[in-house]
Amino acid sequence: MSAVSAIGPRGRVALLWAGQLLSGIGDRLHVVALMWIAVEAVGERAGFVAAAGPAAQLMLGLLGGVYADRWNKRHAMLAADVLRAAAVATLAVAGSQGVLSLWHLAAVGGAIGALDSLFQPALRASLPLLAPEPDSLLRANAWFEITHRLAAVIGPPMVGALLAFLPIEQLFAIDAATFAASALAILWLGRGYAWKARPDPTAAADRERSSLREIRGALSLVAANPPVAWSIGLAVVWNIGTASAMTLGLPLLARDVLGGGPALYGYLVGAYGVGNVLSNLFMAWRPIGRRVAVMFSGGLIWGVGMLMVAFSPTATLALLCCALAAVGGPLTDVIRAYLIQTEFPPDQVGKVYSLRVTASKASHGIGLILAAPLFAFVEVTSAIAIAGGAVALAFAVALFRVRETPTTPQSGRGSARASS
Repeated sequence: MSAVSAIGPRGRVALLWAGQLLSGIGDRLHVVALMWIAVEAVGERAGFVAAAGPAAQLMLGLLGGVYADRWNKRHAMLAADVLRAAAVATLAVAGSQGVLSLWHLAAVGGAIGALDSLFQPALRASLPLLAPEPDSLLRANAWFEITHRLAAVIGPPMVGALLAFLPIEQLFAIDAATFAASALAILWLGRGYAWKARPDPTAAADRERSSLREIRGALSLVAANPPVAWSIGLAVVWNIGTASAMTLGLPLLARDVLGGGPALYGYLVGAYGVGNVLSNLFMAWRPIGRRVAVMFSGGLIWGVGMLMVAFSPTATLALLCCALAAVGGPLTDVIRAYLIQTEFPPDQVGKVYSLRVTASKASHGIGLILAAPLFAFVEVTSAIAIAGGAVALAFAVALFRVRETPTTPQSGRGSARASS
């Protein structure tokens, strides 16, 4: 018996989860380094540098879902991790030579965004293979949502300790190493699952249909499912708000209002991660009724929490309010992922999920671009409050407009295990 077989299905899921946790920690260190370097260099215009990744996902995100459904998902995830590790490593090398530029940061951000548009749909489309039962799938989504949220607890607070003996540019080296660790975990999973979906026998011209036609088909499926359609649309509003309130707002709040440095910024992001993790644990272990209502309540909680962050008079209160706002994220994200995985055919999950990712990342990039003039003309606290209030209002409308619908059985789900 091979070592891979010996660890069993649960062990394989845990291995994949651990790889994603390490990669998420590296990503959080990367974001802190990127935003602090950019804010120090160009102030509120740092949003333009951070927008490169979301811009790449706007251009390539939908294609990522198409190829995640067409290709072997394990191979797609492996390739994306290896290429991301190589791209981020160039930042560490340039930093050690003193030649790191904002253009280099933006270019690598674009490469990571493009590769993430392939990796994330492939990962989400793989979870029904690894956890085919409905209850276990909902728990798996919650646990995989925890990875990047737990990473927000672990990663940013490490910044202060790491900067005691490393220059900030070398946080990129740690991020590159975590991508490599994720690739090793995926490689170790082996070929025991049906990583590539079986072709639909009713689609005779499947090989010849265009990517655009496949994307249009996925859009039609989403339009016919009001809860998922609303949640994806609201993700646009939420991520524009996140770009202003958190990605650009928190470092400016830490520096200009609360009088702190990169360590305080890291603590604020870490407090947000604590709230995320606690909410994810709730989602993982407690059965959720009225899923649609809970999903829309998440955005409302986030918006109200960010309003409280904006007007917190002390760093301690700002930390607590960040944790409160973060509770809303998993309520929305876990249920939306579950609905996508259970209410759409298996060969459409990657494309539908990529619609969600593309809408989120693209709107985050738009938000970063809009944030620059917003922060230039209004105070930091007012800008964060505007973002939080807009998100709270949008989700409050959805909470009262969209009705609960019964779960639609999946068509063609089939066996999660590959035939020998």
